[in-house]
Amino acid sequence: HNWQSELAKFCPELKVLPYFGSAEERKKLGRFLDPKNMYNPQMQIHVLITSYNLIVNNVKDQAKLMKIKWNYMILDEAQAIKNNASRRWKVLLGFNTRNRLLLTGTPIQNSMAELWALLHFIMPKLFDNHEQFQEWFSKDIEASSMNQGELNKH
Repeated sequence: HNWQSELAKFCPELKVLPYFGSAEERKKLGRFLDPKNMYNPQMQIHVLITSYNLIVNNVKDQAKLMKIKWNYMILDEAQAIKNNASRRWKVLLGFNTRNRLLLTGTPIQNSMAELWALLHFIMPKLFDNHEQFQEWFSKDIEASSMNQGELNKH
């Protein structure tokens, strides 16, 4: 609900669909997601807000949302998808999106595998191979952290 109030405050012209509630309530909201209504000015939405749990745990909702070609997928608390073996990561990666943005307040203190999972999620063509990513970046990062540790001693 915080995102809904922020959008109302800073972008009042955007039509926001909060996709929450009971299965019956979501079924009623589903009419806004019907391809026949996507470009109807009275039915058109600009932003859909939902939760990780709803998308991952509700197969019907997941299927309905995955049929849409999204312009953007913005994930808040993106550390929730840092494990590329998780069902959440795999489901969200399966969405048809033109652009992806990850938001997090958590500093990057991740392992190389977690960092790769986040980068692959937003740029799958560039970061398509974990082993190659590890080879390219781990030596420089490890060397940098060792040098920083030496500097901190002095």
